[in-house]
Amino acid sequence: MRTRRDRLILPLLTLIFAVTAGWFAYYNDSKVSDTQPSTYNTGRKGVRVALQLLQAEQIPAGRFESPFTDLSSQVGTLFVAEPLDRPMTSAEGASLANWVHAGGTLIVLKDAVAMPNQTVKFSELDAYKTPVNTFQIPPAVSGKRLFNNVRRIYYSGDCALNLYKTRNMSVLLNHSKDVYMVEWMSQKGKVYVLSNGVGLTNDCINKADNAILMVNLSHTGIGKGEFDFDEYHQGYGVDGTGQYSLWKAIGAPARTIFWYALVVLILYIFNANRRFGTVKELEKPEERNITDYVSSIASLFQRAKAAEIPVEILYHTLIQTAREKLVSDPEATPEYLAHTGGMQGYWDESVMLALLKRCKNIAEGERSNEQEMLQLTKSMDEYLNKLERGTDG
Repeated sequence: MRTRRDRLILPLLTLIFAVTAGWFAYYNDSKVSDTQPSTYNTGRKGVRVALQLLQAEQIPAGRFESPFTDLSSQVGTLFVAEPLDRPMTSAEGASLANWVHAGGTLIVLKDAVAMPNQTVKFSELDAYKTPVNTFQIPPAVSGKRLFNNVRRIYYSGDCALNLYKTRNMSVLLNHSKDVYMVEWMSQKGKVYVLSNGVGLTNDCINKADNAILMVNLSHTGIGKGEFDFDEYHQGYGVDGTGQYSLWKAIGAPARTIFWYALVVLILYIFNANRRFGTVKELEKPEERNITDYVSSIASLFQRAKAAEIPVEILYHTLIQTAREKLVSDPEATPEYLAHTGGMQGYWDESVMLALLKRCKNIAEGERSNEQEMLQLTKSMDEYLNKLERGTDG
């Protein structure tokens, strides 16, 4: 028998796992939502709103979910946000540079705390960490199409740009000595680099004139191709083997549910196959004569005021069996069956004929009592056994 400990072990393990899974789901979801600069992320630091803004403005905007080695002229502007979840390979870096040289527009949001393998590397600049600041910045230059209807840009962050090569480079946003946005030409293409504190993320794009700046940035590549957000380096799209990373695309909550369901299934299988106590063999029931069974059924039908039903059932069974065993004629009459069975030694012809006539009358509606019914069913059962034994013999 199950002990109290046995009864509690499965619910307790399930509860422990559910609490742990819930905590990890909350932790992972909040971590991704707060930090990953992806259009799949609706949290504070995602850029889902930027994509929706461009689409609402009828600007052809979408997601680029392949390595940069697959870049083509169909992409006019590429938006890349750090930190990268997938490192950019040297082959991708070369393809990205060639794509820009051929006329592409690259927009990069720099992150000062990203690891070296999580960044887009430039020889012209890098990013460094500053104290956290929040203010509104006017454009550093005027008359540029990029700043049409833009008077102030909301900034909130701790990242500034450190410039190494300023030739052919224009500073577009700065505050005091800190630079937050630059541009430069790269043969036929153009590069914009912004601090990630320049509010293009979900939590800031609606402040000041940041939304207008986002739309104006998209116009720099209009006519050259689609405006695409890099999602491949945020962990989505095809990986190096050419397979879609659906596991990551479904998100932390769905992954947590999967692991929870898997562990619960394992616990269920373990519990279902565990032996709680000594195995007990069931006693084999004693064999009982069919007459006892018939008597029980007869009593049941008697209480239901349908005592004639067992006689009718056995009567038709006896007729059918006799037709099969004695004459192989499905139309043989009871009289002929009584005669044939008597000739073959199965029963006395006159006794059998009287039995069949009485059963036929009962089947046609004539009432019977319990004692007669038991006698008739017992006799018919004996004749059925004789028919079976005779065939077997």
